[in-house]
Amino acid sequence: MLLFFSCTEPSKEEKKSDESEKKETIKKEKVKKEKIKESEIFFCEKFGFEVDFGGKPRETQNSINQSGMKIDYDLYTYEKKKIVYFVSVNSFPSAITAITSEKAMLDGAKAGLLGQLEKAVLISEEDIELAGNTGREITAKGKKQGEETYIKGRIFMIDKKLFQIYAASQKNNVDESAVEMFLNSFKLKN
Repeated sequence: MLLFFSCTEPSKEEKKSDESEKKETIKKEKVKKEKIKESEIFFCEKFGFEVDFGGKPRETQNSINQSGMKIDYDLYTYEKKKIVYFVSVNSFPSAITAITSEKAMLDGAKAGLLGQLEKAVLISEEDIELAGNTGREITAKGKKQGEETYIKGRIFMIDKKLFQIYAASQKNNVDESAVEMFLNSFKLKN
C-alpha cells in the first residue's frame, strides 16, 4: 500500500492560527513559572511541619509567663500582597497539659485571637482534624490598630503543643483563594 502526502504551503489563516497557538502556549508557560516562583514551601524541622508562605518567613522565639509558668512559643511570619501569614507553635509545660483538656486549650487559643481584635466578631467556627489531631477552623473580624481586619485560621493540639496557622488582612484586601491555599498547604511531616 502506498500513501501519498501533499506538501502545500499553509494558508495565511493557518499561519496566523499556529502563531496564536504558540503565543498562547508561551503565555501559559510564563503564568505557570510565575506561580511556581510564588510558591515556596517552608519546612520546620524543629516542629515537623511544612507550609507554603510564598516566601521565606521571619522566625522568632519568645516566651511568656502565665500563672507562674513559662510558655515558649515560636512564631513564623510572612507578609505578601497585604496579607500577613503566620504559624505559631506554643510549647506548654507538662503541668499545664496534664490538667487542661485539648478542648480547653483550643477555646483558650480562640479567646486569645478574639482578644487581639477590637469589637471582635466570630464569623465561623468548625471542628476539624489534621492527621488524627483535634483542631478548629476559625474566621473572625474586628479592628486592629483602627483598621477593619479579617482573620482566618486553623488551630490544632499536636503532641501537647498548640499550632496556630492564620492569615490576616485588612477587610478590603481579602484574597480568599490565597488564604485557602496557605491554610491547605500546612502539613505534618513527622
